Amino acid sequence: MDSFDIVQEARMNNIERVRNILEASPGRVNDTDTKTGMTALHWAAGLHNVEMAKLLCSKEGAWRVDISIRDKWARTAFDMTRIWGSSKIHDIIAENVFEHLEAEDIKESESAHLRVICSDDELNNNLT
Repeated sequence: MDSFDIVQEARMNNIERVRNILEASPGRVNDTDTKTGMTALHWAAGLHNVEMAKLLCSKEGAWRVDISIRDKWARTAFDMTRIWGSSKIHDIIAENVFEHLEAEDIKESESAHLRVICSDDELNNNLT
């Protein structure tokens, strides 16, 4: 299974191949494309691929997606949900990934991201 590139498979919407890669090598969920720095979750967000995002952000698997990974344009997958209007993917990430973080961790590591994607009122409500 290692011969498959998880980022490329996600970009091509090969959900079964992505699932197989993750089951064989859970750490590959955070692999990045060497040219763009994008992860499989970046592509799921950009392509509005709800099923792929659900798989990548799943609480059921042994993998844990790292939403702090930035592409070569300094965007996280979470940032891209707002840039590309992927509100369903935004919600999937928020529901499945952020709940694993402690409130202090979110304040420290994601406050800059949240400033980009939220109004000041939303930011204040989310961080207090």
